[in-house]
Amino acid sequence: MVCPAALSANPAPSGAQFQATKDAIVLQNEFLSRKLKAGPDGLSTVEFKNLVTNKDYATGPSDEFAFAVEGVEVTGGGPASAFRYVRNAMTRSKPGEKLLHVELEGRTGTPAEKIAVGVYYTLYDRLPFIRKSISITNGSSKEIVLTNLDVERLQMTPVTDFLCEVITNHGTNLTRIPYFGDYNDSVVLVWNPSGEEGFILGNAAFGVMKRTEVHVKPQRVSVGLTLIKQHYPFKKYLAPGETFVSPRTFIGLYQGEKWQDAFEGPLADLVREKFGVRFFEKKDPPLSYYNSWLPWMSNIDEKLIRESIDAVAETGFEVFTIDEGWEDAMGDWNPDPKKFPNGLKPLCDHIIARGMKPGLWISIASAFGDSRVARSHPEWTIKDKNGRPANLHSTGGWGSHPLVTMSLATPWYDHNLAKFKELVRTCRLAYIKIDLAAVNSCYVLDYDFSGDYEPKPPYYKDHDSSYYALFERVQSFFDDLHLAFPGLIIDCTYEVMGRYNLTDFGTVEHADVNWLSNFGWDPPKGAIQIRQLNFDRGRVIPPSTMFIGNPPVDKEASRCGFFSIAESIPVMLGDPRRLGPEMKSWLKKWLGWFKVMDRKYRFSAYYQVSDVFDRPGLSNWDGCYRFNKEKEGGVLFFFRNGSPDAERTFRVFCVNPATTYRIYSPESGADLGTFAGKELVENGLRVTIDKPFTGLVLGIENVIQSRAKT
Repeated sequence: MVCPAALSANPAPSGAQFQATKDAIVLQNEFLSRKLKAGPDGLSTVEFKNLVTNKDYATGPSDEFAFAVEGVEVTGGGPASAFRYVRNAMTRSKPGEKLLHVELEGRTGTPAEKIAVGVYYTLYDRLPFIRKSISITNGSSKEIVLTNLDVERLQMTPVTDFLCEVITNHGTNLTRIPYFGDYNDSVVLVWNPSGEEGFILGNAAFGVMKRTEVHVKPQRVSVGLTLIKQHYPFKKYLAPGETFVSPRTFIGLYQGEKWQDAFEGPLADLVREKFGVRFFEKKDPPLSYYNSWLPWMSNIDEKLIRESIDAVAETGFEVFTIDEGWEDAMGDWNPDPKKFPNGLKPLCDHIIARGMKPGLWISIASAFGDSRVARSHPEWTIKDKNGRPANLHSTGGWGSHPLVTMSLATPWYDHNLAKFKELVRTCRLAYIKIDLAAVNSCYVLDYDFSGDYEPKPPYYKDHDSSYYALFERVQSFFDDLHLAFPGLIIDCTYEVMGRYNLTDFGTVEHADVNWLSNFGWDPPKGAIQIRQLNFDRGRVIPPSTMFIGNPPVDKEASRCGFFSIAESIPVMLGDPRRLGPEMKSWLKKWLGWFKVMDRKYRFSAYYQVSDVFDRPGLSNWDGCYRFNKEKEGGVLFFFRNGSPDAERTFRVFCVNPATTYRIYSPESGADLGTFAGKELVENGLRVTIDKPFTGLVLGIENVIQSRAKT
């Protein structure tokens, strides 16, 4: 938990509290206080105070939220407010949090007339965050068009604009105001290094639809969806009586010496405890996955897969995934009778008999143009700007087959969902890798080459409104699969998300994991690339939800590649038949140890680098810690790249200073020693790695727990 160094002179309540008067509502816990002015002029934040430093970040009455109705902007508060306050209701929605619902209605004579807005604020007992969403209900008798949505719009700065820094792109890039953020910004930290305090802006919109602005207009911060003038714009047609519910946003306050700790402290707690990360909610989920895509790609058959199953079974991997190439035609989703004459079920039964769980690749929206479903239902296809069936994934086909993208706003949704369910049931699948473009391409940087130019009512009526509607259908598809199979691990690849290496909060809430890359380099470069991506996303998105492909298990130096991918979650490819007994035994030992450690300490829910580890590069050292401070144990990762130094000292900043720890090598079983937590925090741990481009993985445990479990 985050612990404030000092509280304000007037002690705040320890839990979440709402206090309402005739014209104001105050949301408050021990870390923050947000005061809302509520009345005939709408709703507006007039105070947003950091109670740790007693500084008010609000610089004036806010608009609170904003959107355009038929192209005309309306706001919840401020000088141009189009709403009036109606009522509020407060509930404790879940343990440790409270929900405030504020109702507003559009004022007569404004563009918001007969529009009702619900504003929802979630406040936590022990976290310095407020989450927010809004609902918009069309109470008129005619359809309206919504664009330019700001779920959160405040006048706000941390202490002063002077030296105001903006930490963007998952905590990896430092820039200055003004800042206009995009799909890479699930989280932005606005930071004042002089005052050592600031605030976090979070955006849970899915895919390429995110937008976050910091002082693009004087002292205004906005979190919402893409503007109508942007690529991939948000546009929603709202029928009479229909309600639109926005994605959630959040704001958190932070004070401390290092900005990195804002990400790895309170934000990590929020994500782990309150975001409904599906992978964390699974009971004892698989932590290691083999995938057949490389080296064979589509050129697989029953004999090869059966031989690979037998080889992988001796390595300790928990899931064996049959990737693309099993099907007769994308879209029809029947096993290829020539390559798999007995179907998939006998192979999946064999996977289970060998002590593993079966996984399968499939596409959410792509189909062969010559498939039975595409030929029978051309009306289900997405259309390009010339009215022809579109392939949003790439500019070519798939091997000898033409490729088309089917719209999830048609009966294709039900067709594909039924096929998926049949495969999961018949093959007893534990994992499903859902792939290829549904809305826009990762590979074609032509913005006209995206979305659907043909209306598909009631979901969308034109090209601009197709983006958000299709991404909503992607999320609904995952939700429907989870409803039928709660234990299924759903992998939403970056290709479905629409940008290379793209993952976000919407992914881990609706799917479970995200296949984040298709790196093709062998170790050591490929291993460094894997750790770079882990570093580039891991401060914001839990690394255990990031499947970083494609590390080969059958190459020289693959041990360093294995340790690298274990920083997130072990996903390996390559020809397992080439592995010798020694390598199989080595993998089995390590995978078993990681599984035992996760059952003890749930280390997979943690990731720490702070300012101790640099971004991996060809000439440096790097690493990370995956340490559970509450359970007092975890895993330490160290990597020597091309550095001439065989020894380095690293502070182990995440341990409890008052605890004594045992640090040991899982490989040799030898202890490195017993260390006081205070010593590890202040003086660090001396690490020796004799050879360049080599990794070292160590276990760390509370001495008392370690002895009790020995």
